[in-house]
Amino acid sequence: MTQTQAPRDHDYFSSEQEPRLSFFQLDSAQDIDIIGAAGMSSIPAAVTEQIDVDDYFDGRMRVQPCVARPNEDGLSLGAYWFEPNFTMPRHHHDTDQIVMVVEGELHQGKRVLTPGCGYFTKAGTVYAFKAGPQGCRILEFRNVTNFATTFVESDPARWAHGEPAAGTRPDGPVPGGDGADGAPAAATS
Repeated sequence: MTQTQAPRDHDYFSSEQEPRLSFFQLDSAQDIDIIGAAGMSSIPAAVTEQIDVDDYFDGRMRVQPCVARPNEDGLSLGAYWFEPNFTMPRHHHDTDQIVMVVEGELHQGKRVLTPGCGYFTKAGTVYAFKAGPQGCRILEFRNVTNFATTFVESDPARWAHGEPAAGTRPDGPVPGGDGADGAPAAATS
C-alpha cells in the first residue's frame, strides 16, 4: 500500500507568508520616534495655519510596533510613549481600538487612567487625552495595521501642552471638586 504525503500547509515559516506564530518582547521592541505625524493625519486648516503641527508632535511621542502586518493589513499591537503633559487633541480613527495604560497616567476628562486601566473606542469615536506629569506609555490593539487618524479639534488654543486637568485623581474627581475644572462642588447633605 502506498501512502500519499499530505500537502504541508502548516509550516511556521514560508517564503510566501508570514509566520503563524511570532513572539515579541516589549522592552526590546524597536523604539521609533514619530516624525512627520502631520503628514499622516487629517488636520483642520484653522490649526495648520497657526501651529507647526510637525513641531507639535515630533520628538514628543514614540511607538514600539510589537505586531504589525502592513502587507496583509492584519492585527496590530503598538506600545506608544507620550512625553509628560503631552496633549493629544480631539480626534478619531477609522477602526476600533483597545488601549491599556502600562506606565504613567493618561488623563481623559475627569478620568485618570493608571497602569492596568484602559478603554475601548469604536471607529469614528471622537476623544482626546493628556499624558500625566511623568508621561505615559500605552498599548494600542487594533484589528488592522494601517489606519487613518482625523483630528477634529479646530481651536489652535487647544493644541497646547501643559499640566493635566485640575481636579482629577486616578479614581475620579478630587473630593470637594467637580473634576471638570477643579472648582468646589456644591455642598450636599
